[in-house]
Amino acid sequence: MGTSFFMEKSNRTGSILASTAFFSRECMLMVCGIHEKEYYISMVPAGSDVRITMSRKDETPFSEVVLKEFINKLIDYQIRLDLQKEFGEIRKKIVDYAFSPVE
Repeated sequence: MGTSFFMEKSNRTGSILASTAFFSRECMLMVCGIHEKEYYISMVPAGSDVRITMSRKDETPFSEVVLKEFINKLIDYQIRLDLQKEFGEIRKKIVDYAFSPVE
């Protein structure tokens, strides 16, 4: 399974089922950290997935848009992490060379 989301009946809570085949623990924690000021967030293993549940800290209604944006951020951060793993050493060498003393 990929990634899916659903709203609870009360419209106060939403959940995302994120596949660990696509998203690393580090990625999920980073994105949860972005939202932790506005939302109560829990992460619970669900087989090969992780169920991320969110509810607002204030009294405003919870929106499905928040879940869609969360999934987009998961994708964005996982791409960043994958690129860092693949090209991080090359990037470091380029930066080191660019800032090395001129002789």
